Amino acid sequence: MAVVVETRELLETVIASIVAGVGVTVIFSVAIWGVAGNIIFAWVLTLPAAALIGGLTYGFTRIFGSGALGPVLITLMALSLVAAAFARRSKQGAPLPAS
Repeated sequence: MAVVVETRELLETVIASIVAGVGVTVIFSVAIWGVAGNIIFAWVLTLPAAALIGGLTYGFTRIFGSGALGPVLITLMALSLVAAAFARRSKQGAPLPAS
């Protein structure tokens, strides 16, 4: 079983953990416990949400049988949703530049 983790998310977690660890070793009250709590909450929320989405996708693909038809239909539906989102975004025009 493999777990896919975004490199950026992992790097942010490691850096925040190092900063919190240094804060704890210097002075216990200096650590930013709010940030550490947010990181833990994000991990606790992310893993079950990913499992739920994976389970729903698996169940939805099984509606179409155990062959290749289910995954192919899901892929085509996902691609059409992405294409619709890009088409809608291109109609709205370019975003305003940051100033």
